[in-house]
Order: sequence, then structure tokens, then C-alpha cells
Amino acid sequence: MVKIVTDSSSDLTMDLIEEFDITVVPLFARFGNEIFRERIDITDEQFYDKLINSSELPVTIQPNPQDFVDVYQNVSKDADAIVSI
Repeated sequence: MVKIVTDSSSDLTMDLIEEFDITVVPLFARFGNEIFRERIDITDEQFYDKLINSSELPVTIQPNPQDFVDVYQNVSKDADAIVSI
């Protein structure tokens, strides 16, 4: 079985993620001193609300390499191959 891994910058819908059993590694969004994992610690609606109402613009931070290593190790338990996009 081939599994797909991507990060949240792919902006896939939940329907596609579920239909194709895609694993999404979240990017981080920082508003000032607050850091959130996209779609885990903050919803899209909360993000846009903060974007409109915050005095600070957000900064996105890519997942660190260990985030991907952890996901690959977990996904590889049930996969013959992994395609990372």
C-alpha cells in the first residue's frame, strides 16, 4: 500500500484527506508570541478571525524535519511506500 504525506500548505479539503487517507503535517502560524499548529491548535475560522482582529500579522513556520520523521515512522508501519508532496 502506498501512503501520501503532505504538509498543510497543500490546503487540501477534509473530504480529500479522508477519501485518500492522506497524512497532513501541520505548518505553524505565529501571531506575536502565540504559536499554533494549523488545523490542530487553531481552526481556519480562528486563524482568519485573528488575521482580521490582531494587531500583529501572522508568520508561518514550516514543520521541522523531526515532525516529518515522526510521521514517516508512524505511516510506514502500514505502508509499502510513502509519497511525500
